[in-house]
Amino acid sequence: MVKDQHPQAVKEAVASVLPVWLEAFQVLLNLDPLQDINATTWDGLLIKIAVFSVRCSLSSFPTLTVH
Repeated sequence: MVKDQHPQAVKEAVASVLPVWLEAFQVLLNLDPLQDINATTWDGLLIKIAVFSVRCSLSSFPTLTVH
């Protein structure tokens, strides 16, 4: 596991990259889903589903706090 082999790199990524990604996820989730439903493609909804999937995966890490 990467965390075991490179703990400092993981800590740095969690401290610097993860907050930016979580903020971007929040912005995407705040967009009106009705616009996605009325669009010719459902890409917006697919992205939101992927964001929820990632958030669920992140929350399964016991030492990782996700706000």
